Amino acid sequence: MMSVSLFERLQTILPQPPTHLIVDQPLFWGEKWPKAQVLGSVESLADGDEPVLLLYQARRPPRPRVLWSLFTDCLPPSVSLCVVVPIVPGTHRRGKKGDRVRAAGGYVNSLFRFHDDQHQNWFSANQWQYDGQQAGWAVAATYYESSRYDFYEWVAERPLASQDVTRLQALLLQAPKLAAEFLTPDQSGVKISFRLTDVIIVAHRI
Repeated sequence: MMSVSLFERLQTILPQPPTHLIVDQPLFWGEKWPKAQVLGSVESLADGDEPVLLLYQARRPPRPRVLWSLFTDCLPPSVSLCVVVPIVPGTHRRGKKGDRVRAAGGYVNSLFRFHDDQHQNWFSANQWQYDGQQAGWAVAATYYESSRYDFYEWVAERPLASQDVTRLQALLLQAPKLAAEFLTPDQSGVKISFRLTDVIIVAHRI
């Protein structure tokens, strides 16, 4: 389970347990850090105790610029922040190579949008770092946490027709080179799996 491996990783990264949590699985994370205050949104930070270390983890985060701006508006200057969000390939580099990397990110997002038409675009680690710095946050450290997913368990999360499952499988297994290097799809007999990666950004106010 990804949450378990992520928790173990965060224990080695964070200088202290979080004082506040904004997370997708509040029961799981609340059991792991029972002294932390669990919040429903960034805006609700104004209603509780002043955070010392906030852990924000989401599979459907807002756009990086929007989220960092919320943090700037709602958090005190002394707070430390740990952001855990899914990413896709991306770069700020110009030229054909940069275009190919960005196209790979677009392909991954299109794959997930085919699976779920409510999918909100994921962004690259570079974009998360850049927008954080633009919003007044100093990135102290960046880490990556990857987990493998079973294709059929993932597909079962949505009510897809059989032909759509076949199409989705083809999109995964026949992904272009850079998208395939990111997703690392694997087929062993009837089992199909792929990899997703989260970026973990530890930051504080400048």
